[in-house]
Amino acid sequence: IYVPSLALAPAEMSATVFVFANGIKPEDAVGPLEFQPDVFDSPPGQPGYSPLRRIVFMRWNDSAAPRILTTADEVARAVAEGQISLEATDIVVNMPMLEWPGGRR
Repeated sequence: IYVPSLALAPAEMSATVFVFANGIKPEDAVGPLEFQPDVFDSPPGQPGYSPLRRIVFMRWNDSAAPRILTTADEVARAVAEGQISLEATDIVVNMPMLEWPGGRR
C-alpha cells in the first residue's frame, strides 16, 4: 500500500525492495513494472525485516545479459560487476509479507 506520508519514516524503520525497471519479462510471476519479481533485502525471520519498504529501481545496463535475480546478494554482485544501475527513491510502501509454516512466502 502506497501512503505518501510513509516517506517521512526514519530510514531505520524500513527495509529495501528492489524493483526491476527493465530486463526479463517472465510469463508467470512478474513485478509491478511487468519485469521479473521484486527482490527483498530482508524477508520475514531475517534481521532487519520491516513491512515498510523503500523502493530502489534497478536497470540492467546495455552491456549486461539480463537474468533472474532472487536475492539481495545477487543484486549486490550484479551492481559490483557493473551490470545493474540502482536508482534510490523516496517512495516507501507498506508491504507486509506472510510466511507459512515450512518457510513458504
